[in-house]
Amino acid sequence: MEPTNLVVYTLSNHDADVKLKIFDELEFHVHSTVLKTHSAFFRRFLDSPDKVSKNQNLGKFKYVWVSVIDEDGSWSLIDVRNQPNETNDAEVKPKKLKGSKKRHEKVFSQFIGVFYGKVWTIKDDANLEAITELADYYCALPMLSKSLPGALSTSIQYAGSLLLNSTMGMRNQNKRLELAVKLRSPELFRDCMIYLVGYWWYYSKTEESFESNNENPQINALATKLHAQICVKICATNRKLQYIPILSKRREDRQTKAKIDNLS
Repeated sequence: MEPTNLVVYTLSNHDADVKLKIFDELEFHVHSTVLKTHSAFFRRFLDSPDKVSKNQNLGKFKYVWVSVIDEDGSWSLIDVRNQPNETNDAEVKPKKLKGSKKRHEKVFSQFIGVFYGKVWTIKDDANLEAITELADYYCALPMLSKSLPGALSTSIQYAGSLLLNSTMGMRNQNKRLELAVKLRSPELFRDCMIYLVGYWWYYSKTEESFESNNENPQINALATKLHAQICVKICATNRKLQYIPILSKRREDRQTKAKIDNLS
């Protein structure tokens, strides 16, 4: 089946030698040198002995990998030479993909683009989580981590959602913090931590009772400590604000007394 969407990446002095077919509709022509440079998965499996020993006509490409749907609804890429032949088995039921096929294609397109230095935009939390899962599976987290500052700088709508969701409490910040730790992203970690500990409860809640409910005990302890520091600063500021009228009155009294003394 011919793909309806073909994406060809170019590299100076190198021909594309890898074909990646995603759900029969999306196809990428990329370079093994690029994949191996940024992904430990492809470094290990592109030239593994079990594939080299198999003779199969791959056309002008050295490698052809196709998507397969697993029993749990997830999907992954495998070498076409290792693809199970289920077309002639009437008892084999087609596996159902979990989630939208278009969404999976969009996220994988972003993922492959990162290999070639393309700046990508984070649409929402699900988008960031999905591309992080891809990078984790294909052992390319360092590459994705390096691309994140650029992605955050262009994701104006997503940046706004970080602030908007912070007014709803801790619902999303803990998950984002987990992603920030996995991606080794100080920018995302800092922003999410600020929104998490900076939220001020609309009902009475002391700093001693603050709990971020994060599953990571180190993050939980850090969030509690930072929130307590904010509480101390707010209390100190409130005390200063309370003394301003008193100090102003004293200053006015001194000025009035000085005028009277000058007249006498």
